[in-house]
Parts: sequence; structure tokens; C-alpha cells
Amino acid sequence: MLNKSELLALKGVNLHDQFKLFKDYGAPNLQKPFTKPTNVAGIWDVLSISIDMYLNKKWSPYATMIDKQEENNSRESDGSDETKDEVIYKDDWEDM
Repeated sequence: MLNKSELLALKGVNLHDQFKLFKDYGAPNLQKPFTKPTNVAGIWDVLSISIDMYLNKKWSPYATMIDKQEENNSRESDGSDETKDEVIYKDDWEDM
């Protein structure tokens, strides 16, 4: 979700799921060292900053998805048995 109005409507599990997606897909302001806010307003604030970074072309979840896919392809080609992350494509991300 990259729309602040829709983001502000989220609460509970949906808000925490959105936070996890942003963090997993490389939002720079959510990477280590970082402590997740404990209240809804705090989570909205950090996700809002992530959206601003995306809109200002300072971060792209799509680039992270491509990196993850290339990493998975590399593991696949070297015969590694590590678990592969699910790849979420651009069209799917926009629907979340």
C-alpha cells in the first residue's frame, strides 16, 4: 500500500502486516537499528515516511523484490536447499 489515506485506515493485524511488508522489502527507515513503534500512530508515522521515500524515488520495493528474486535464482543454480522467499510482483504489491 503506497497511499497514505488508505494507510491511515489500517489498524490491528492489517497495520502490522503492512509494517512487515515495508520492512521486508527494504524501506530504509525500517532497517536496523530500528525499534518498531508500539502504538498505532507511531506505526502510521514510520510507514508514512516510507511512502514519502518511495514517492521521492529514494527507495523502491520493486528493486528489493528483484534483488530477492536474483538471490533465489542464485541459490537455485548453486543447488542450495535454503528456503526461498515468496516473490511479490509489482502488480500484486499495488493491490495490497
